[in-house]
Amino acid sequence: MPEMINDPQFGEIVDFDYVREVLYDVTGQLTPDFNMMGGIKLGADRFDENPSYLIAAGASILAWMMLLAADESEIAEELRGKLFTLGWTEEPIGSDLLSMTTQATPKSNDPDDREYHVKGRKWLINNSYHGDYHMV
Repeated sequence: MPEMINDPQFGEIVDFDYVREVLYDVTGQLTPDFNMMGGIKLGADRFDENPSYLIAAGASILAWMMLLAADESEIAEELRGKLFTLGWTEEPIGSDLLSMTTQATPKSNDPDDREYHVKGRKWLINNSYHGDYHMV
């Protein structure tokens, strides 16, 4: 079973370096052929079905898979094994994505520009302190 580490600021937490290592292997199951069941099995085995590890990895993989869904396979490959946070809940609405109030406004009128101004409030962000990238 993966060991928990004792962080002086947060108490007992998962070993995020180990999570990144497993994420790299699990995301390898999802590209180029989307083998979701193989990825789930690999992650469950490597994390010994430890719920704390599965939650940390699951949120990260869900966020990373948004890159695949957006047909951003080059970016997804570049970021394999990175730890993502996932910020889609808002306090008044929880996980009801249709009621969210956060807005992403393009910074320019150029359709190829991918920079946005994001305005809103998110909460319950998994991996927030240890994440390499944040997905909203």
